[in-house]
Amino acid sequence: MGVGRVTLRMRARAVVRSAAMAMVVAAVAIASDAGVSGAGSSRIAPVFHVPILMYHRVVPVAGAGDSLPALVISPAAFAAQMDALETGGWHSITAARLADDLAAGAAPAARTFVLTIDDGTDDGYTYTYPILREHRFVASYYLVAGRIGHPHHLDAHQLQALVAGGNEVANHSLSHLHMPGSPTTNSCVRSIRPRTQSRR
Repeated sequence: MGVGRVTLRMRARAVVRSAAMAMVVAAVAIASDAGVSGAGSSRIAPVFHVPILMYHRVVPVAGAGDSLPALVISPAAFAAQMDALETGGWHSITAARLADDLAAGAAPAARTFVLTIDDGTDDGYTYTYPILREHRFVASYYLVAGRIGHPHHLDAHQLQALVAGGNEVANHSLSHLHMPGSPTTNSCVRSIRPRTQSRR
């Protein structure tokens, strides 16, 4: 690999890291201290400001394999982001808790955020969970069900520990099918289009 290509890749990673930190800072700045606006008005439905921060892999870059660079953050960078949130007085709830609050019409507390971890790789336990626990944060882990217990993915014992620690475990499909261009998607599109067009 040429020096120029390596340099470009390093710059791209730096941009991704900067963008990730900017998203956290923006979330802290945008969300209201009151936690809710429009409350008390019979005409305006309450608007809740609850940032949802999405992550995929928290792992040293050298251990990320063929994961897309944009989906990888180092444990040190992730810890720094959690430090910033804790210092700012933020606390986390799970996506399920947020859904329950919204269904009940209950306003989440001020400076509440949701943190999601997608795909169910085992670094969600080995790297992410200790950092979350240190900051007394919880997360919603969205797993590819068909990969539970497979190499480099979370197993049943790890999932039990995550749930016992107050985290949410939820579904992120059975196989993580890449939809664009898949035979299944193409066949669905072909079957839907004639019916849609025939109604015009």
